[in-house]
Amino acid sequence: MAGYNSESQHVDLLISLLLHFPQIGSLHYNPDENKLKLLFLFRDVQNEQLMALQAHYKNHLDTLKVIMCQEFTCCNIVICNYPDLNSLSIERDLLSFSYEELVITIELITEAFQKEIVMEDAQESHTEYGSSTDLYQLLESARYEQGHTILVGFRTKGRVLVYRDTVEQKINVSNS
Repeated sequence: MAGYNSESQHVDLLISLLLHFPQIGSLHYNPDENKLKLLFLFRDVQNEQLMALQAHYKNHLDTLKVIMCQEFTCCNIVICNYPDLNSLSIERDLLSFSYEELVITIELITEAFQKEIVMEDAQESHTEYGSSTDLYQLLESARYEQGHTILVGFRTKGRVLVYRDTVEQKINVSNS
């Protein structure tokens, strides 16, 4: 049951992140690459504004790398534009993703687009899922436990939903 522990640990991480940070529209965990993708949604934002945020974020990330004396193996930032909605996704490797970086990310996005970010009201404090210290520890422990299941989490109607999609290995069956 080794897979169960790492899977439940990553599910707990996604739930905690979504409960603590309602600015995050959805989360995607890719176990093959041990990456976490954070998706943010915006209304009434111009592409140029998102590109400026992207550059601003990269500058902060570069500074954080120097302060923490750490290299990031993956940092992909993608902007998508739709007729009524824009999205910004940040994909990071869990091995070098830190709680400090997460907090900076949320603060930069909230500061830049406080009114435009699409999120549900965070009416409850969700203390049953722990404090920021617990979230820090969850992130630290998930960093070294590679899961076996693709996970997708999002908020809807005051609830957090996490779906799993088992990574299947295709087996070739030959007839004799």
